Amino acid sequence: MAKVQDSSTTHFIYDISYRVIEERNSSETLVAAYTYGQGMDEPLTMERDSQTYYYHRDGLGSITEVSNSSGSIVERYEYDVYGQVTIFDGSYVTQTSSAIDNPYLFTARRFDPESGNYYYRARVYSPELGRFFSMDPLGFDSGDYNLYRYALNNPTNLTDPTGEFPILAWLVKAGIEAAVDALMQATINYYFDPNITTVAQAFESIDLGQVGVAFVSGLLPGGNVFQSVVGPSGMSC
Repeated sequence: MAKVQDSSTTHFIYDISYRVIEERNSSETLVAAYTYGQGMDEPLTMERDSQTYYYHRDGLGSITEVSNSSGSIVERYEYDVYGQVTIFDGSYVTQTSSAIDNPYLFTARRFDPESGNYYYRARVYSPELGRFFSMDPLGFDSGDYNLYRYALNNPTNLTDPTGEFPILAWLVKAGIEAAVDALMQATINYYFDPNITTVAQAFESIDLGQVGVAFVSGLLPGGNVFQSVVGPSGMSC
């Protein structure tokens, strides 16, 4: 896939999850490279102009700050409820655009500064309108009678990374916490329990009750996931 702007061409290289891992110019020279975490939309770093930048997110997954390799905040981002962004430099001075060409903003989806829209894989989303430009390709199978609206009109709690159906961001994050807990249990048991000699035994030894606790703790007040989504007062952020 490529984008042409003012006779300049940028080629995008994707992984199997439709995440951009590289940007290259028309001469195939590397312009930017990205690394990601476990989530579908979880950018960790951006390498551009011989610099490495690090992403910071809120509970919904939206990028709130970008820091450099020395730990200094170089850009900050604030959003209205449907994702219209205001960009600041590290000192909270308003900017008209990203000075570091950061494309990841609301719910960590790619932002197109020329149009002001976001790319949500199956569809393009307008934060100004608070809706998609095209109908959901799944039709009514998506579970919504309104085939244009974004995240069931609940953008403070739901995301739609594929552009096809909304998901509870906090529920996905809680599931990741549970999976990490299970993996940690298996790893510890494998290396430190003399009665466990195979990887299969290590996974069989997982305490599912503890995994359940890890999942629920991510949803309850005080848990990392719940706290980041609804805030300490219980009000939506």
